[in-house]
Amino acid sequence: LSERAFASFQIRPKSARKRGARASLSYLLPVYVSIISLFFPFGKRVFTNSGTFFQHFAQSAVENALEGKWAGGIVPLGYKLDEKHHLVIDEPKAAIVRQIYQLALEGHNQKYIIDELNKHHYTNSAGRPFSYNTLRVILKNERYTGTFIWRDIRKENAIPVIIDKMTFEAVQKHMQFRKKNHI
Repeated sequence: LSERAFASFQIRPKSARKRGARASLSYLLPVYVSIISLFFPFGKRVFTNSGTFFQHFAQSAVENALEGKWAGGIVPLGYKLDEKHHLVIDEPKAAIVRQIYQLALEGHNQKYIIDELNKHHYTNSAGRPFSYNTLRVILKNERYTGTFIWRDIRKENAIPVIIDKMTFEAVQKHMQFRKKNHI
């Protein structure tokens, strides 16, 4: 793993990320070493000999992202994880995503799309009824075009495609038009 790729990954609070700040949590390392040393007498040696916990965590997280493995959190609607943590298409849910994009392309507003989805008792990836926020996240999620995105890492054609790029771009333009014209 290159120094540059490793340096670009730092654990930082969400509020700090919005402001562009990069704050490391490495100040907590002595606490973790103390806890590990308390339960495992050899734990302190393991940390001092092999580097910090955060360096190992960061390195493995970046390596997993480069391999296209899901980093954690709620899996996007239309996908599921295989045994190696790669995203694969969940066809019944992918059909819902395709329907969402089709309704958006037909010019329907978000309220109409949400009402249609909830009328059929479809649920979002968290198992809840659809809302404006979940719909907007789905319509703006570039992962559906096959692009793997994790922090600063972008990898084209790393995920199975649910929505082709032309459809995705058309929906983005339509959403921008509606936003600009307050429709």
